[in-house]
Amino acid sequence: MPANDTEAPVALVTGGSHGIGAEICRRLAADGARVIVSYISNEEEPARAVVEEILAADGTAKAIEADISKEDQVTALFEEALATYGRLDTLVANAGIPMDTPISEAGVEQYQQVFDVNVLGTLLCMREAAQRIGVGGHIIAISTGVTDRPVPGMGLYTASKAAVEALAMTLAKEIGHKQVNVNCVQPGPTSPGLFDRRDAKDRERFARMSVFERLGTPKDIANVVAWLASGAGQWVTGQCIRADGGVFA
Repeated sequence: MPANDTEAPVALVTGGSHGIGAEICRRLAADGARVIVSYISNEEEPARAVVEEILAADGTAKAIEADISKEDQVTALFEEALATYGRLDTLVANAGIPMDTPISEAGVEQYQQVFDVNVLGTLLCMREAAQRIGVGGHIIAISTGVTDRPVPGMGLYTASKAAVEALAMTLAKEIGHKQVNVNCVQPGPTSPGLFDRRDAKDRERFARMSVFERLGTPKDIANVVAWLASGAGQWVTGQCIRADGGVFA
């Protein structure tokens, strides 16, 4: 699709500088979307690299810095996206941070850290998208399979993603009249990604748990997101779609 096609859909991907988010940016761009790669300040270099890769493949992309836990920065992010491309068709709320702390050791600071980004940040992005996204658009939140199958030590992270799912399921009912579908994708253990923080034995164990006997890849998750963001997935809304290779089945 030509880079100057003003009729091409526009997708904003938070946390688009690496891992699953970067692969989602690449896939949506390959499918013809003009992509906003949102990143935090210390991720400028990899975000620019994702943009350059998309441009080299004749796609259209722009990197915009924003801390999604800050309301003014989220508003500015969406305003710049609209000023750049004139429309917004898809939000992929992918940005999030991990937290590996047993509940018995969890503190207020840790709670605020993970909830400020994973919950408040997603809420702010969903709010802006709900106000600005076009008819027939898509809002997709990246959650986690552990909301259905809790893992010891991940209580704060799991709770934050459960809140994200609740927000998405509610929003699906609130803006369905605009023909906007809202869904969550629940990745299982995926590499490269947050799961790489686990030790080698953990990664091997989870790989064996998959019916395909491997860890997921960012491309596996991007494929599901791309389907939801296409016309083919328009009839699906208010759903949490598990994409985990059968690990939590």
